Amino acid sequence: MPALASAKGKAQRINCINNLKQSGLAFRIWEGDNNDKLPMDVPMAKGGTKEFNTGADTFRHFQVMSNELSTPKILICPRTRALSPTILSV
Repeated sequence: MPALASAKGKAQRINCINNLKQSGLAFRIWEGDNNDKLPMDVPMAKGGTKEFNTGADTFRHFQVMSNELSTPKILICPRTRALSPTILSV
């Protein structure tokens, strides 16, 4: 049983790394299509999210890159999801 748990943990870490890579690629693709500027450097009038650099609207940076993201699921690490009940109960 411990070997199985270890393998599951390793698979989750690999999945998290892949998700981070996909997020980074989405930023690079968006940047390439927008004069080498990230979403947070481009005003909303031009399709960016510059007005949302502060506050609780951070999700908007990813929202404008929806075409570059393969799925919204890559924004959540499976390991974090597995740990969240523990975090919430503390």
